[in-house]
Amino acid sequence: MKLILFIRQSPPSDPFYGFADLVTIFNDGTEIYRTPYGRTSPNAIQPKTSKSWDIAYGIIALGMYDAVCIQNEKHGKCLLIAGGKEIPAAMPNVNHEMRHVVSGALVHPSDTDRWPGSAACLTIKKSEWEKFISHFEIGETVRVEIRGL
Repeated sequence: MKLILFIRQSPPSDPFYGFADLVTIFNDGTEIYRTPYGRTSPNAIQPKTSKSWDIAYGIIALGMYDAVCIQNEKHGKCLLIAGGKEIPAAMPNVNHEMRHVVSGALVHPSDTDRWPGSAACLTIKKSEWEKFISHFEIGETVRVEIRGL
């Protein structure tokens, strides 16, 4: 089974934090892909409301999660974490009644390079996305691990 390792390098509140998280794909322990253009945190500011990330989004807690490669209406081929069910959040999430959970989390491409994050999802820089997602087939199950801060 493939493992996608995300290394969270900086908090979402860091104003210089764009795509700074290292992402590595392993297949049976062998590295098959690496990019420094991942993001494990939401956008620092919610683009539509200008609210700070901590009162607009959740953030996935460090840990190991199951995921499956799916076809998504908005993002095309991407990875759905934990079947879209609730998983631990690193802090209270305003979108889940201040519980420490997020749900519906994906690994997907960024919408733009200006807004690198998402609402609790893990993102890969748009220009790197095709190289990243080419390592997965629809229906394939994988493990996603988040380490770091």
